[in-house]
Amino acid sequence: MHIADPSDPRSDEAKAETKSPADAKMTDEWLIVISEVEAAVVISQTCDVIDPSSVNPFVEVAPLVRLEEPFASQAIKGGRPRYAHVPAVNAFADLERIQPIEKPVLVRFSRTAGVRDDQEQRRFAEAVGRHFNRFAFPTPLYRALKPLSNRIDKKYGQATFDQGGKNETKEGQALAALDEIRIGAAPSWSADPIDLYVFFLTQTRESGLQLMPEGEWQQWVNFWLDLCRKPGGSLDGTVYRSLGGEWVGLDELNAYEYLASDRLDFDRLTAEGAADE
Repeated sequence: MHIADPSDPRSDEAKAETKSPADAKMTDEWLIVISEVEAAVVISQTCDVIDPSSVNPFVEVAPLVRLEEPFASQAIKGGRPRYAHVPAVNAFADLERIQPIEKPVLVRFSRTAGVRDDQEQRRFAEAVGRHFNRFAFPTPLYRALKPLSNRIDKKYGQATFDQGGKNETKEGQALAALDEIRIGAAPSWSADPIDLYVFFLTQTRESGLQLMPEGEWQQWVNFWLDLCRKPGGSLDGTVYRSLGGEWVGLDELNAYEYLASDRLDFDRLTAEGAADE
């Protein structure tokens, strides 16, 4: 369930209800949209669930959704933090649509375990936590990186070819092999000017080298960053003075480099392209 403005509906569900006003649930000028979902995923921690209702009568749930490729693979790796993977059913909790329900409602439904072991439970908890605490990059940065986002959406996991269209390349495989894209700012995000550095990370160095040699990885990194660079090497010709980057395995990145950088999300990059619509 969510609330929409009937004069300006944005979700498909709200648009459908405004076309049939007799069935719409109106509260003054607001539209209450109730969506059918396959199942609900409990987001609340166990301690909150078992608290007496006199202390906390609510449990938070999110709808279970299915994603198509390449979005599903990206979400499993954590690149689309709107979604938390529920591995037991190979589906996802939509964390943008979390809703509270009262505990007596919860007990009416049958339970299916969404995670099966400690590792899956830890990953699910990390995905939920990251949805709320991810770093807020400056909006101009997302817009400047839009060419990279477009390339990822178009080529991720696909068969890719050179400009002549005859020779197959490994670009699509390389994008699918990335576990994370992290970006750091020197001397800081509040400085002016800023030098940016991007890490394109595979799970391990060895897994990356199994796909292609280091020199080829760096060629692709340079190509991806050149999509965003302006003449002279800057990112936008103003605050972002330079843009550099490299491919590296997660097992090679030292703790300082990891903590001094922040993960770039596929869904946030994509969303920026539609921000002005």
